[in-house]
Amino acid sequence: MTINVDIDLKDSVIRARNNATESNQTVVFCHVKKIEKVSILNIYKNSERKYKGKRFYWENLEQNLKFVGIDTAFKLQMKETETNRFDVVEKFWDDFSELMVITGVQNIIGTGPICYGAFSFKPELTDLIWDEFGALLFYIPRHLISNVDGACYLSSTLIVNADTTDEEIDLFEAEFTQILQLDSEINVQYKSFSIAETSIHEWTDMVEDVLSVIRSGELEKVVLARSTELIFNHEISSSTVMENLSLQQNNSYLFALENEHSTFLGASPERLILKQGQNISTACVAGTTSRGETEELDQKLEFELINDEKNINEHNFVVDYIRSILEKKCIQLEIPSKPQILKNKSVQHLYTPVFGQAFVGDSILNFAKDLHPTPAMGGIPLNTALQKIDELENIDRGFYASPIGWMDSQGNGEFIVGIRSALLNRNKAILFSGCGIVGDSDPIKEYEETAMKFKPMLSALGII
Repeated sequence: MTINVDIDLKDSVIRARNNATESNQTVVFCHVKKIEKVSILNIYKNSERKYKGKRFYWENLEQNLKFVGIDTAFKLQMKETETNRFDVVEKFWDDFSELMVITGVQNIIGTGPICYGAFSFKPELTDLIWDEFGALLFYIPRHLISNVDGACYLSSTLIVNADTTDEEIDLFEAEFTQILQLDSEINVQYKSFSIAETSIHEWTDMVEDVLSVIRSGELEKVVLARSTELIFNHEISSSTVMENLSLQQNNSYLFALENEHSTFLGASPERLILKQGQNISTACVAGTTSRGETEELDQKLEFELINDEKNINEHNFVVDYIRSILEKKCIQLEIPSKPQILKNKSVQHLYTPVFGQAFVGDSILNFAKDLHPTPAMGGIPLNTALQKIDELENIDRGFYASPIGWMDSQGNGEFIVGIRSALLNRNKAILFSGCGIVGDSDPIKEYEETAMKFKPMLSALGII
């Protein structure tokens, strides 16, 4: 598809350059155009050969917002951060938003210059596997193709200053008209691989250590995680993995974030925070069982889950914690008294949706900062649980179990929790999985739960 522009794009960028020269200030120029309907997933696939390492993908739970970012207008990355890292990103985005000049379609959520990225689970990193991401990574894409409620848009962004050349402007105009013409069919199946994972003995020792501390009264809950590493005999296509996730995990958020040779991707069931105007929503997801092979068995497992004291207690930890945070940040708050069931292909969870109205001026990043990590990812009490996680886990979580998402210049956006996920690097895939340890946890059953949570990514990689 070739895009016909409805303005003189080149002249508009030149005017932006003139303004930048006169004011001695950078201008963030973006043109947004409604386009014919396209497959966002196909755009992601077709851009792999040319733009691999400079892309992201997003598909929300409701499937009414999908977008792909191609190439980079600007990138914010920090290898290590202090505890104010959310504030650092917020100031950057506020300052960046002040420089924007947007032409074409206006005020459509999920279009225009957006900021997409993720934070690491904790500010410091200890494992080189996360080196290409760092402690935080956010992109403003050069080209964003969005599907919003079935309508498609192309948003192209160029950072303009007095030094921007005519050649750079010509290239930007050419890319805008031709970005959807990429053609790179990729379909790879992964069969030949080796595997290494946390042994059941290592896991049992970790859980028993946590249980002894819980029995002493120092902790109520700790969320432990482990990893599985797969090494294939050829490079992994993130596009193929995302295509499989799209087919297999249609009741989840689909996400991918690339940098250089690494891709962090997955199919998460868990929203951390959604903000549209002053309306916010989040979700409490804790308590898990498998899916049944028949409808009768599936309903039996659902009944057992929703009546299981251990899982209900684990779920209530999360609900109570999120309530305690949001009561201070919202004018009004709605939290159902009992959980629902959220079903994915391989697992089903206890799920409580939360809705509220935020105080004016409270940003989405401020919510993410206060909510991360929830007891579903850390434990109770939080700081003591995080210390125990640092002591026991033999992995660096990196972006696993961390906030990943997007925001626009109007304060709208959404962050999820990066679970049911994997880190891809060339021919290597590292899968992550965790579960909550409470007083009556059985180490073997918890190991089996983490194995069950690996299934979405194993299936997307063609292993099962």
